[in-house]
Amino acid sequence: MEGACIYLENNIPKITMYKHINNNKVLYVNYIDKNLNYSIISLKQLTKVLPKSSIHILTQLPYYDSIEYTIQHWRVIILNRLTLLNNK
Repeated sequence: MEGACIYLENNIPKITMYKHINNNKVLYVNYIDKNLNYSIISLKQLTKVLPKSSIHILTQLPYYDSIEYTIQHWRVIILNRLTLLNNK
């Protein structure tokens, strides 16, 4: 399970990215109001935190040995995807 989605939380846009990394662990990254945070959560937790109203904009994300590099790369991918969707 992997991807990225956008949704509103308290009328503020939120971007969530996630990638199943091993067994029952998911790298879970949130970007909201110029703040980024990440954690490792379970698949069950992921299904509970993603709202049904979210709009999924990506279904594949790469994963690297460095979490910092992975998140930086995801940021570029998301920005490119949002730019492409905005120009349609």
